[in-house]
Amino acid sequence: MNTILLLEDDGVLRKQLTSVLGAKYQVHDSGRMDEGFALIQKHLYDVVVTDRLLIDGDSLALIEYVREMSPTTKVICISKLSKSNERIEGLYSGADDYLPKPLCVQELVLKVERILELERKPQREAISFGPCAFFPETGRLQTPDRTIQLRKKEAAIFYTLLRHRNYTVSRQTILAEGWPEETAPLQTSLDVYMRRLRIQLGEYAYLLQTSRGYGYKLVSPVEV
Repeated sequence: MNTILLLEDDGVLRKQLTSVLGAKYQVHDSGRMDEGFALIQKHLYDVVVTDRLLIDGDSLALIEYVREMSPTTKVICISKLSKSNERIEGLYSGADDYLPKPLCVQELVLKVERILELERKPQREAISFGPCAFFPETGRLQTPDRTIQLRKKEAAIFYTLLRHRNYTVSRQTILAEGWPEETAPLQTSLDVYMRRLRIQLGEYAYLLQTSRGYGYKLVSPVEV
């Protein structure tokens, strides 16, 4: 059975979410960030659902800790802090999704279900580049030392760069292919995603190069 950590300081909402999610999954819950840290140290969770503003602080620090301790664990942040810059801050910290409050419980349940369904899908043919590999269907990035689950937009951006590897791709092309059916985000949002991709690549961040004023290029290791 999949395990979920729920961190929510609103006792009524926490009880409701624990009941709904507990019908399908094993749920551990708390209203405090320090207890969340302790639980993450003891258990490997499939999904962490956390309110951003807990009793004892902003849970962005906890999200970053989850990413460090268990890169495959998915994180959904819920918060009344829902302005665009606040959502970007949450996503940049490592959240896979960011839902505003007041919360639609059914939407959260569907998000959890889809995340877990994606995890169960088999990885199919990978695209290799040097010692790394990318699985387009699942958004997984494999380096020699770890496996990273990219978020949807990160995966779309990375796939665009990978298909044009060793060539500089304009910012306009990246935005068009990463957001094909949506209003393109601000240019600064793309910079946030690129910084996040470099963090995900770790010691291989040097493969993602910037062409100032134009775009980005993903290079093969042998050509660096």
